[in-house]
Amino acid sequence: RGFEFDGIYTLTDTVTMLASVGYVHSKYENLISDLTGDFIIDVFDYALEVPRAAPLTYSLGFNIDGDLGSWRSITRLSYYHRDKSYYNENNQGYINKQDIVNFGYDVYSPDGKINIGIYGKNLSNEVKHGGDTNLSFGGTFSPLAKGKIIGAEVVYKF
Repeated sequence: RGFEFDGIYTLTDTVTMLASVGYVHSKYENLISDLTGDFIIDVFDYALEVPRAAPLTYSLGFNIDGDLGSWRSITRLSYYHRDKSYYNENNQGYINKQDIVNFGYDVYSPDGKINIGIYGKNLSNEVKHGGDTNLSFGGTFSPLAKGKIIGAEVVYKF
């Protein structure tokens, strides 16, 4: 059970706000196999969190259109949150909560052929797991996504 709401709102002629919120209350209701590894389905199995179901997610972003001389510009700023969630059924592996901040600024030539941009992704440098799987011989397999990324891009359309 839960809800999700997404919206795009035009605040002014040049400012657009993007917002979302999602909540899920996930619980096991009918289990057909043991999740805790004790070979019985009991209250401990039902107490586990459903994997990869972060209870709360939300985001807020702004796009700001502008001019830089005869060139058009767009500024983007966004914030994303996702609660901690468990990765596997026995809840031994989990994905940390994340609070991600992104920024971008692009300028476009009057003829639309040139785009020059700078950007920052995950500016808060949050750890981003691709998963957290316990291995049978000990340890975990927890691939990491890139942390903070700062970059620039130049695009020319022929």
